[in-house]
Amino acid sequence: MLLNYLLSAIYIAFFFIMLLIFHVIQLFCYNILDGNLLKKSKLISQNKFHRASVNWLNFFLLHGLYIVGSKIKYEEKSDIPTDKPLIFIANHQSMFDIIGMIWFLRKYKPIFVSKKELASGVPSISYNLRKSGAANIDRKDGKRAIAEIAKLGKLIEEINFSAVIFPEGTRSRTEMRDFQTGGVAALLKKAP
Repeated sequence: MLLNYLLSAIYIAFFFIMLLIFHVIQLFCYNILDGNLLKKSKLISQNKFHRASVNWLNFFLLHGLYIVGSKIKYEEKSDIPTDKPLIFIANHQSMFDIIGMIWFLRKYKPIFVSKKELASGVPSISYNLRKSGAANIDRKDGKRAIAEIAKLGKLIEEINFSAVIFPEGTRSRTEMRDFQTGGVAALLKKAP
């Protein structure tokens, strides 16, 4: 029991250290390597170094779970096309499912629908949500949230990326909540 607490504390420290280190790496990749200091009009699809830095952050966060004795397994049971935009619809059980989705689905270039509160104040995570084209929505303002999600749908259609949405609206650790269908419908309308 004591060992579990110790390992958890080590992983939490590792997690936050990675967020801080990769925040700096993301800034460098986005602003210098992708050249956005000089060309603010660049498309999100051209920010390959920033995307790579986010992927590697999630690799380390995911594989850092070995510290606490977790097992990691990803199995792709069918061929998922990479030549068209995709919409991944999932239930949201913990913050760690996002880490796995970013790493294991990286070839599909996922962009997330996220609550707006995450777009500020969290090193690495907030920066990525602001720069990746994510739909950072206010769950209390449904009309505006649908508009943001539709904007994401249009974006993935234009640049052939994928969107990830959790239609339950929040994490559910035990049983699935009712799906809020408006966001999925908005994505499908803009990226059929």
